[in-house]
Amino acid sequence: MDPYTPFLLEKGLRGMIGKGKEGIEVLEAAQEKPGCIFRSDRRNCGTLARSVMSVEKVAYEDLGGICPKA
Repeated sequence: MDPYTPFLLEKGLRGMIGKGKEGIEVLEAAQEKPGCIFRSDRRNCGTLARSVMSVEKVAYEDLGGICPKA
């Protein structure tokens, strides 16, 4: 997701759940825009995802969500 994160932050992304380390471009973009990155191992990502209370589409409407399909 690193290549898409700066664009998504510009569009209004406020939080993302990840299981790996973010690249320097993601960390720099996250410092410029409000939002947060929840980092976890693969066992706890599901718990974090179930804790999301609301979602608003901010980009990639044609794909049915806020990010491209892998």
